[in-house]
Order: sequence, then structure tokens, then C-alpha cells
Amino acid sequence: MKKSAGGFPHHVSVLVLALAGVMGMATARIQAQTSAAAASSNDALSTAKTMPDTSSYPGFTPPPFKVNAEPRTMKTGAEVAVFGGIDFLQSGPFKETYANGSASAVSWPTARTHDGEVFGAKVGYTWPAWGKGPGFTSSSVPLEVDEDSGPQLLPSVEAEFFYSNHKFEARGPFFGRGGVGAQSVDEGDLRASMREYVFTVNPVLRAQVWRFRPYVGAGIGGAIVQLQDATMQNAIPQTGVYSTLNTSPSDQYTLCLATQFMAGSDFFVTRNISLFGEYKFLALISPGFKGAGGYNLQGDYYGENIATAGVRYHF
Repeated sequence: MKKSAGGFPHHVSVLVLALAGVMGMATARIQAQTSAAAASSNDALSTAKTMPDTSSYPGFTPPPFKVNAEPRTMKTGAEVAVFGGIDFLQSGPFKETYANGSASAVSWPTARTHDGEVFGAKVGYTWPAWGKGPGFTSSSVPLEVDEDSGPQLLPSVEAEFFYSNHKFEARGPFFGRGGVGAQSVDEGDLRASMREYVFTVNPVLRAQVWRFRPYVGAGIGGAIVQLQDATMQNAIPQTGVYSTLNTSPSDQYTLCLATQFMAGSDFFVTRNISLFGEYKFLALISPGFKGAGGYNLQGDYYGENIATAGVRYHF
């Protein structure tokens, strides 16, 4: 038998070399498959981190994606609000008569506009929709309104208190008659500081549109109105006389009916907090003052335009 140089039979050496070649090829193929599998696994994880692919993960459903996820819902139910603003336009004539009774005189002065400040607070309740919530069905509880739902009507009621302070000025022709029958024509200018303490109950209809909650409403209640430091100045064109008349008593109060109309909108910054702007027209019904600036004043109504902004917390 012919031997190889290493002392092994020649056919044994050939067999060993053949087996070694086969094992080397198998090892190389396994390593290549392992590397490819690792690369594929890394790509899949990387892809899964950025964009889940349901085809690569049987039974896995990626979570819903929302660009502006907060707030997704807005609260209804009990709420409180604080606000401030300006009383920027007033109107309403007053009838004047002498307060001391020594002579008779009548005028219809025109109220002049003066800006003033307004501060107030509200407490209320908003139902989530028609037919839901306490007061509609006793078994329901306040719900939250989703920003992606369609427009919804939300009935509401609130109690409101606010304070307004502005200058009051009434100016107009003044017709007086003296004891001997001579008639004079004056120009009267009554000025005072007008302070109002107003309380109303307001039924309000709101609508939810995305994060906005626009609304309209009306209110009825009462007002305590004060004229402070009232003075009356007269100018008589015939003589050129300009005089300041009796200012006692200087402070007068009246209690009168108050009604208002309002319109505005909330914008939710969180599920519990909204910012709002509001316009209201306030009407004081039949205000009257005895002896303000030395004159009695009586009006059918006194109207005021008010603009406010505030923050509301929804429980």
C-alpha cells in the first residue's frame, strides 16, 4: 500500500482533505447566514422604533398617533370664572328737576361716554349635551367633550357678580321759569362718579367646536348704583353766567332692575382651564337719584357696553 509523506495511506489523506474542504464551506455558509440574519434583525428593530410595521409583527397593532394630543377632552360640569374689562360706552337720557322745590325745571340731557373699569366673577354649571348629566337624567354624570367630536350644544346656567366704576356726565338744554314768569334757557352739565354693583342669573347656550366653546346668553337681576361727588354746573347764554350749583347731598344710591345680553367664547388650554372673551350690554331699568348735585334725576333706562376677558376653571 502506498503511503503519503506523513505516513498515512494516500487515499486516507485525500479523504481527510475532502472532509476538511466540505466543513470549511459549511462553516462559511453558516457564518454568512448568521450575519445576514443579524443585519435583518437590526433593520427590523430600527424600523420598529420609528414606524411600526404590522406585517413584521403578527398580532401587533401600533398605538394611535395624535399630533396635538393634549387636551383631547374638555370638561363640563361645575365651573368658576374671574374676569376684568372696560365699560366703554354708555347711553340713556335722564329727566332733571330741582330738588329743593323752590322752582320747577325740566331737561333731557344726553349721557356722555367715559371709559371705566370692570371686575367680576361667575359660578355656573354646564351640561355635556342635551339629555345628559344631572338635571336631565339622574343616573348620568358629567362627561367630557372630545375635541374631535362634531359640534355639540351645551346648555348652561351661571350666577354673575361684577363691579363697574366710570364717570357719569349728562349735558343738555335746561328750561327754567322764575317767580315773575321770566323764562331762562341754561345749559346744564351734571358730573359724578358712577359705581355699580350688579348681580344677575344668566341662562347660557354654549356650543363645543374643537377647543372653542362659543356662547350666547341673557341675564336678569338687580343693581345697586351710586352717584358719588355729584356736581351741577350751569351756563346761561343770555348773561354769560357760569355757576356750580348745590352739591348736597353729594352721594346718592338707587336700587334698580338690571338685565343684560352677552356673547363670547372660551378657548381650552387644558382639559380644565379655558380663557374667554365676552361682550355684554347692560341695561339699568328706571334708575333714579334724589338730590344728586342739587337735582332729582330719573331715567327710563341707562345702557352700558362692556368688554371683558378672563379665565374659567372647569371641575
